Amino acid sequence: NNNLSYVNSTVTFVESLGSSTQAYCEFPSSEDVSCLFDGRTRIQSGDTIRLGIPATATYLFDTSGRAAKRQAQAQPNQTTQVAA
Repeated sequence: NNNLSYVNSTVTFVESLGSSTQAYCEFPSSEDVSCLFDGRTRIQSGDTIRLGIPATATYLFDTSGRAAKRQAQAQPNQTTQVAA
């Protein structure tokens, strides 16, 4: 299922953790987001990446920190696709 919304983002910080890589990315009109990659992924600060975001794997919060009601049904073991 390719029911994804896409957004371009700039990588601001990268942590190589061996088996995984954690990247922090600018997100339009929001705080930075944290993205988890396979440890073999080659990514660095300043890279522009395209994030594929499935509605069923997201959590949204209002400005006071309250979670918004989920409109999509979560799928078990769903992973978020990221194109670097």
